[in-house]
Amino acid sequence: RLGFCQLLAHLTLTALPGGRLCISSETNLTTIDAHMMRLREVSDEDLGAEMIFAVTASDSGLYVSELGPNRLRRLDHESLEILAELELEVNETAVSMKLAPGPLLFVVMYTQFDDNSYYMIVAFNALTFERQHSFGRASWRDRNYGGIEVINQELFVTDYEARCLRVFSFSGEHLREVCGDWGTPQSFCFVEDRIYLVVDYSTATPGRRIVAITPEGDTLQSYTPDLTAMGDFTRMTQIC
Repeated sequence: RLGFCQLLAHLTLTALPGGRLCISSETNLTTIDAHMMRLREVSDEDLGAEMIFAVTASDSGLYVSELGPNRLRRLDHESLEILAELELEVNETAVSMKLAPGPLLFVVMYTQFDDNSYYMIVAFNALTFERQHSFGRASWRDRNYGGIEVINQELFVTDYEARCLRVFSFSGEHLREVCGDWGTPQSFCFVEDRIYLVVDYSTATPGRRIVAITPEGDTLQSYTPDLTAMGDFTRMTQIC
């Protein structure tokens, strides 16, 4: 059984079919059941990687972005065996990813060059990892993409530089921006018609907090945690 401290030491929770969860850190993937009992665990060494970078899941499998070498993998939910993989270019990093009907896998990709690094969003076939199309390319000096979510048949992507969410269609058309005075979005998720943002460095209220907004950008609620009870909340980078 996993303890509370062990859970806090990990970075991301991803829901799996059957009421299970995958807890992912930079070095481990651990699946647990609804009673917090450990089911399976693999390390970055087991996967032959230096770091586990991003994780998402659907009925088709558990999707993992790895560094060293940089690649995408689809793993079996039960055994964590590799079902498919794609080795990326050495200068490409899959920052975050989300599944959509198709089935499609949308990946926020960072491509690093000495003087011309850039972000873009790449759509892959979720089963074969065949590249479908890419869009939203922009220099890291102009845009700094982070988290990605599928909301009401649209893609929402955090942009740290612009302090907003950018909204795209599945085909890649830039539809609009969702901005507010809540601060810089670090990560977010969508639950029951609400977007929950982890934000920080707001000029009005300094510090990291959770803000609930509508997909249109209206602020519904704001929560600043009690740091004496939770410890260093500034280390929180993922939600949901």
